[in-house]
Amino acid sequence: MPIGLKDAFEDVVKNTTDCMRDYIKKGKMDASPQFTKRPYWYPLNYIIDNNAVSYFTILNSSKGLSKEKLYKVFENYFTYAYGSGKAVIENKNPQDCSIIAKGIYANVHQYSGWSFENYDVKHIVNIQCRDGRVRITITIGNYDIQKKNKGLIGPNEFTRNIAAYEPFGSEKDDEMIACLKKVELRIIDQFEEMQKVIDEGNTAVDMLDNW
Repeated sequence: MPIGLKDAFEDVVKNTTDCMRDYIKKGKMDASPQFTKRPYWYPLNYIIDNNAVSYFTILNSSKGLSKEKLYKVFENYFTYAYGSGKAVIENKNPQDCSIIAKGIYANVHQYSGWSFENYDVKHIVNIQCRDGRVRITITIGNYDIQKKNKGLIGPNEFTRNIAAYEPFGSEKDDEMIACLKKVELRIIDQFEEMQKVIDEGNTAVDMLDNW
């Protein structure tokens, strides 16, 4: 993902598609097939598999770092960006220079009306290093929602599958779509931060919170 991707989006405009009537950022969208279902959304590459949505990109090393050095960069990255590499890394393989880590986009969206809702989204990061480049996949599966109705003592916790809701599926819910947009902005930020880490070293601190 090129650095400054968000800068390519300009004014906030009104989306008049059936997806939702909500403010979005305007930008020239790629016409390739993966974007045709959601022409007004952020231009992220994604696939849907096993009811999960995976966003992916390939980042290049301007210094031509070897796969071993890139592997070490990202092994350290999770300590800087997530606060603890040991806590989030699920699996790492120095032989094929790959890392799988887990995390959560905490408090990514809130709704307050007749009830208060707080949304978290867990994610899995898959790092695959090759000489001079890295393939990164971020997979999300569910909205984890805490809902507290006025007058009730404790919150009601439940999950909703992301792939079932627009723009991926047929279910419609404005709050879930608003949450997804914020999640996608975090993913864009994360791709850009990873590119910076490849080019400049591990400088990210507290990019993601609540780990």
